[in-house]
Amino acid sequence: RKDTPPVGGAQRLGQNSGGPLDVSWCDDMMVLPGDLPAGLTRLDCAGLTTLVELPPLPAGISILRCDGCNNMVRWPALPAKLAELHCKECPRLELLPALPTTLKRLQCSGCEALTTLPAVPPGLTHLDCSRCTSLQRLPDILHTCMLELNCAGCPELLITLDQLRTLPPTIYSLDLTGLGKAWTNW
Repeated sequence: RKDTPPVGGAQRLGQNSGGPLDVSWCDDMMVLPGDLPAGLTRLDCAGLTTLVELPPLPAGISILRCDGCNNMVRWPALPAKLAELHCKECPRLELLPALPTTLKRLQCSGCEALTTLPAVPPGLTHLDCSRCTSLQRLPDILHTCMLELNCAGCPELLITLDQLRTLPPTIYSLDLTGLGKAWTNW
């Protein structure tokens, strides 16, 4: 957004500032300040196409949006209170860190370099890994209270009939269209 202050504005928030910080779509922002406010609850840095990595994240962040960060390759440890992680369309993202037990929603669609996902917490209800064209396997999800699972357009993903039989009974939305290997290995 053009009216959002650049890095300097983020630095002026101060260490005790709480609430959200939205620096999405700030042209040419390559780094975020290393001393993000301790009271930060939401960070939106979507569309920062030149951002390579995130600084250490404050423990209280519950929502993290980094959709469209084209040069992001890896992330720091995720905050313990994180409930939603949005990292759609990060084509160079190779690895996600361990997911916190509080995570409810993971949206990583279009992350073409991801080959695996980390273990998911029991409370995860939504997983969208569609169009992750290098994804080869899903983590165990039987122990979750998953409601929605979208794996559409993952041609390298292998899902066996046994895995389908052991999906959580809570799932009401399942999209497996475009799985090249799933159908040929039964």
